Parts: sequence; C-alpha cells; structure tokens
Amino acid sequence: MAYLITRELDQANQDLSALAIVGAIGDIQNAWGKLLGYNRQIAKDGIDSKVLEQKIDLMLYGRHTRPIFKTLESLTDPPIPGVSNSTPGCISLLKDLDIPLKKDGGWRRPVDLTDAEKRRLATELITRAYTNVPKELVQYVPGLIIGEAHTLLKEDNRSILRDADGFATCINSTARHEQPLIGLEVAKGDRRTYHRAMLNLLRYHRRSIAKGMEFIEQSGLERGAKDYLQYFDATGALKETFVGTVASLVLGTQLCDQYKPIVGIVRVQGTAKISARCSKLLFLKGLDLARAIRDAATAVGGEGGGHAVACGAQVEENKIPEFLQRFEDLIITQLS
Repeated sequence: MAYLITRELDQANQDLSALAIVGAIGDIQNAWGKLLGYNRQIAKDGIDSKVLEQKIDLMLYGRHTRPIFKTLESLTDPPIPGVSNSTPGCISLLKDLDIPLKKDGGWRRPVDLTDAEKRRLATELITRAYTNVPKELVQYVPGLIIGEAHTLLKEDNRSILRDADGFATCINSTARHEQPLIGLEVAKGDRRTYHRAMLNLLRYHRRSIAKGMEFIEQSGLERGAKDYLQYFDATGALKETFVGTVASLVLGTQLCDQYKPIVGIVRVQGTAKISARCSKLLFLKGLDLARAIRDAATAVGGEGGGHAVACGAQVEENKIPEFLQRFEDLIITQLS
C-alpha cells in the first residue's frame, strides 16, 4: 500500500517497486509459487523499471550466496527424503545427477546451474517429494519446488540482498532484534555503515536461531489433546519477538510433524505471547491459521491475527490451556 501511494505521488517512484516485492515475499504472499493480484502489477512495475527480474526457477533460498548443496539442505517444505537437513544426502544427489559442486575452485551456487541441470534437479526433487507427501497434497508439490524467483538487479551479484527472499530475511532480522532503524536505512539504500551493522545483526540472528533450536531439541514438543497440534513453551529461553522464527525453523526439521501446525509460547508479565506456523502444504490444502488463531484468541478474551501460514496472538497466561484446545478444534474443523 505504501508503494502504491508513492507511485501515485510520482510515477518516477516505480523503481521502489522492488522494495514492495521484498515486503510481499517476506509476508509469504507468494505461497502459491507466484505473486497474485496487485503484487503482479507491482512486480511488472519493477520489471519495466529494470530494478527487478522475475523468472521461473528452483525455489531455493540463497540462490546468489550459498553453495547448491546448502540450499538443498534447507529445502524442507515439502520435505525431500534423503535431501532435507542432510548434507551428505545433498552432495550425493548432485553427484548422482552429474552436477558439479565446484567451478574454478569455488562452490557453485543455484544461479550458476545450467537450464539442463535445473531440469534434472527439479525432476528428481519432485519425484522424491511425491513419495513422502499424503496423496491429497501431491498436486501441490511442483509449485513448491518450481516457481517465480525475484532478483533485485541493482544489488551486487553476490550480495544477500540480490534475492528478494534474502533481502526480506535481512530486514526481518533487524526487526526481530529490535533494531528496525538499521533495516530502514538499508532499505533506503545504505550499503556502508548500516549495511555492515545489518550483516553483524544477521550473524547474531543466526547464532540466536542455533540456541533456539538447541533449546527445542533438549526440551522437545508437546502435543495437543487431539494430536492435531504441537507446541513449546520458551519462556525464559527466547525473546517474544523471536519465538515465531524458531517455530518456522523447527517445522522444517525431524523434531516435529510437518503436517501439523506448531505453536510457540512466551509468557511475559501475566500475558502469553503466541506464535503459530504451518507448512505451505497445509495452507494449500485449505488451512487458514490466521483465522483459526484470531477466533480462538477472541473466544478467551485475547486477540490474534496475521497470515494464513504465519500468525500470532496474545491471551492471558491462565487462558493458555483453553486457547490451545479451541485453536486445535478450529484447525480440525478447517482440515475436515
């Protein structure tokens, strides 16, 4: 909306469309493997202004910055047997497909793949995913592996900001650690002082993620009364602004069931701060987690909302059991 108003003020502001797309993708508005509605027009503005490239590609995070095998390792939605969370499995897959890991002494990145290599890799990933996905969700698998990728053409070729996903992660990390000014200045164009501060914060963000994952590994997950929900209480271990990030990452590991939503809870002065996440597969099946969490929170005197696959709520601490029960019942109703 900010971009659309800016464009009306001055058509020359169309070059800001790339930032709007970063925001849309950061909010997972491309869950269908492509942008829809106004977002498509905004992307066209970016393409016409030569600040954005949109093309069909493998949906791998870190296309411009990470080795191919590392991007495959983090592909967990949908989960790929023998690939997701397995470095040896990823390396073995690439060797089996005759895709070199290195070139000129350096690691090859997803953007370095030839079209033929991408086709071989996509076919194998989709085939493997089919074997591990419930029958009713099989039709959605290709759209989660192949889709629209968005490149910010004004950014350096090896910068994490080159890819819209990476840019969104950077901005998100500044907000999650209560340093939004850094993210604002980077979005405005700073590539010196604030950019360096952002990269330092991103490293801290990754260390915090590692600590959060270690906490979940040690404490484990609880199950909802009807086994349609999984949750953890991270009070004293994670910041309330960070619990959603950890929940998202836990969802992509063997620590939990990918086909059930996950909830993270942090108690702060008598109030429970709640973050909920679900896989894109569940969303495509028809689950609207935001609607469920809003209704469940409202029913116990709290408030909630967000996006279909990522949302949150606040309720009184003593209402947590009732909230979880209502939330699980609403999830069951939707999935039925």
